[in-house]
Amino acid sequence: MLEFSDVHITYGPGVIAVDGASLTVDDGLSVAIIGGNGAGKSTLLRAASGVLRAVGGRVVAGQVTWDGARVDTRRASAIVREGIAHVPEGRRVFGNLTVEENLEAAGIVLRDHAERRRLMNDSYERFPVLGERKAQPAGLLSGGEQQMLAICRGLMSKPRLLILDEPTLGLAPLVVKQIAESVKGIHATGTAILLVEQNAAVALGAVEYAYVLESGRVVLEGNAAELAESDDVRKLYLGADIDEPVDELVSAAPARALARWSA
Repeated sequence: MLEFSDVHITYGPGVIAVDGASLTVDDGLSVAIIGGNGAGKSTLLRAASGVLRAVGGRVVAGQVTWDGARVDTRRASAIVREGIAHVPEGRRVFGNLTVEENLEAAGIVLRDHAERRRLMNDSYERFPVLGERKAQPAGLLSGGEQQMLAICRGLMSKPRLLILDEPTLGLAPLVVKQIAESVKGIHATGTAILLVEQNAAVALGAVEYAYVLESGRVVLEGNAAELAESDDVRKLYLGADIDEPVDELVSAAPARALARWSA
């Protein structure tokens, strides 16, 4: 279980990014964090995966624990070995390496070569286009294909918890739908998910539970489907009329993304 307990995070003097947030990701659960820009969503993910200090952040109060042991003070490499994988915003694949080399590099934490090969084959089954382009440099992939590779690279460490930061950002609607379906598919295998997603409709349609973050604080939480029905969430984060059926709203999320993407 991943738990944030009254966490306060700063970036240098006077820059408060998270101001007393508490939330939990139970084993096997899929959870989203939604909220506006600057709410502290990505900062929470960095604290859980050990990369916060690398970008100048620091937990100044509270703690982040994994299976009861504090992780916000540990190295990212150690946290990966403990079962948490973080797919950061912006994909960040190794552009000069091939698709297969990217996957091999990510799987190095596993000593079992046969297991690494199995996970690699799982990646190609999950996203067949990666198998078709496994010998191609990752830098030549489209944005959507790079995001697919980034997700599969995260899975190569065989994590119990996969953290995803804005996996559909800047992608075309059909790819958004494919990524959202892949998140649900990964969760169906038993992997817990912690998702930060600017597209709240996509996020709430892909997970079981969600938290709403504002100014570094959790202001609302609950079952994702129930939050999608909340008038406040619908008006503030879904951009929808409160009378619009939620099923139609979630299914239309990729089309809404297209309107924004094409503007």
